[in-house]
Amino acid sequence: MAGAKRRAGVELGIACEIADARQLLLCAWLSGAMRLVLAANALLGWAWADSVAALVVAGVAIREGAEAWSGEAGPTNSTVIISCASL
Repeated sequence: MAGAKRRAGVELGIACEIADARQLLLCAWLSGAMRLVLAANALLGWAWADSVAALVVAGVAIREGAEAWSGEAGPTNSTVIISCASL
């Protein structure tokens, strides 16, 4: 879904749609990490897995935020003509 949302944002030139697609992808990663951590803790008794997953997810979120802040997260093959503020 995130891929389709990003493609639509690029094709339509809507920056906030592209940003929303990245947010959706990050939420999906967070959900998947949480399921893995719960399974590892329940089946293997790895209580430390929660901390490791939190650090990984935080690292991904920081990278995504830094890319968005610097403007690197925008489309590569078209010009964004509509910003989030104009919607």
